[in-house]
Amino acid sequence: LDGIFGAGDTPWLKPDPRFADHALAALGAGPEGAALVGDSTYDLAAARAAGLRFLGVTTGTHTEAELRAAGATEVFPTLD
Repeated sequence: LDGIFGAGDTPWLKPDPRFADHALAALGAGPEGAALVGDSTYDLAAARAAGLRFLGVTTGTHTEAELRAAGATEVFPTLD
Protein backbone atom coordinates (compact mmCIF):
# COMPACT_ATOMS: atom_id res chain seq x y z
CA LEU A 1 0.00 0.00 0.00
CA ASP A 2 1.26 3.44 -0.85
CA GLY A 3 -0.60 5.03 2.05
CA ILE A 4 -2.92 4.33 4.94
CA PHE A 5 -5.02 7.19 6.25
CA GLY A 6 -7.26 7.19 9.30
CA ALA A 7 -9.43 9.41 11.44
CA GLY A 8 -6.48 10.84 13.37
CA ASP A 9 -4.58 11.96 10.27
CA THR A 10 -6.68 15.02 9.38
CA PRO A 11 -9.16 17.37 11.04
CA TRP A 12 -11.81 16.01 8.61
CA LEU A 13 -13.77 12.81 8.99
CA LYS A 14 -15.63 10.69 6.46
CA PRO A 15 -17.70 11.47 4.48
CA ASP A 16 -16.17 14.97 4.21
CA PRO A 17 -14.47 14.91 0.79
CA ARG A 18 -11.53 16.88 2.18
CA PHE A 19 -10.41 13.68 3.92
CA ALA A 20 -10.12 11.87 0.59
CA ASP A 21 -8.62 14.96 -1.05
CA HIS A 22 -5.88 14.95 1.60
CA ALA A 23 -5.11 11.27 1.01
CA LEU A 24 -5.08 11.67 -2.77
CA ALA A 25 -2.81 14.72 -2.56
CA ALA A 26 -0.39 12.82 -0.31
CA LEU A 27 -0.29 10.03 -2.88
CA GLY A 28 -0.02 12.36 -5.87
CA ALA A 29 -3.21 10.83 -7.30
CA GLY A 30 -6.58 11.93 -8.51
CA PRO A 31 -10.01 10.37 -8.06
CA GLU A 32 -10.02 8.93 -11.58
CA GLY A 33 -7.21 6.50 -10.77
CA ALA A 34 -8.13 5.64 -7.20
CA ALA A 35 -10.64 3.59 -5.26
CA LEU A 36 -11.80 3.59 -1.68
CA VAL A 37 -11.88 0.14 -0.11
CA GLY A 38 -14.23 0.01 2.84
CA ASP A 39 -16.49 -2.13 4.97
CA SER A 40 -19.24 0.30 5.88
CA THR A 41 -21.95 2.50 4.47
CA TYR A 42 -19.95 5.45 5.82
CA ASP A 43 -17.05 4.42 3.57
CA LEU A 44 -19.46 4.24 0.64
CA ALA A 45 -20.72 7.75 1.42
CA ALA A 46 -17.14 9.00 1.61
CA ALA A 47 -16.30 7.46 -1.77
CA ARG A 48 -19.33 9.05 -3.37
CA ALA A 49 -18.60 12.47 -1.87
CA ALA A 50 -15.04 12.34 -3.22
CA GLY A 51 -15.90 10.91 -6.64
CA LEU A 52 -14.06 7.66 -5.96
CA ARG A 53 -14.83 4.11 -7.03
CA PHE A 54 -15.99 2.09 -4.02
CA LEU A 55 -14.89 -1.49 -3.38
CA GLY A 56 -16.81 -2.96 -0.49
CA VAL A 57 -15.52 -5.75 1.70
CA THR A 58 -17.55 -7.68 4.24
CA THR A 59 -14.70 -7.98 6.73
CA GLY A 60 -16.03 -5.41 9.19
CA THR A 61 -19.14 -3.61 10.24
CA HIS A 62 -21.62 -4.16 7.40
CA THR A 63 -22.88 -7.18 5.50
CA GLU A 64 -22.99 -7.54 1.73
CA ALA A 65 -26.75 -6.98 1.80
CA GLU A 66 -26.35 -3.75 3.79
CA LEU A 67 -23.64 -2.44 1.46
CA ARG A 68 -25.65 -3.29 -1.64
CA ALA A 69 -28.82 -1.75 -0.15
CA ALA A 70 -26.82 1.46 0.29
CA GLY A 71 -25.82 1.36 -3.39
CA ALA A 72 -22.54 -0.56 -3.51
CA THR A 73 -22.13 -2.47 -6.75
CA GLU A 74 -18.78 -4.16 -6.04
CA VAL A 75 -18.68 -6.15 -2.80
CA PHE A 76 -16.18 -8.87 -1.87
CA PRO A 77 -15.89 -11.27 1.07
CA THR A 78 -12.17 -10.55 1.66
CA LEU A 79 -9.44 -8.15 0.65
CA ASP A 80 -7.90 -10.86 -1.53
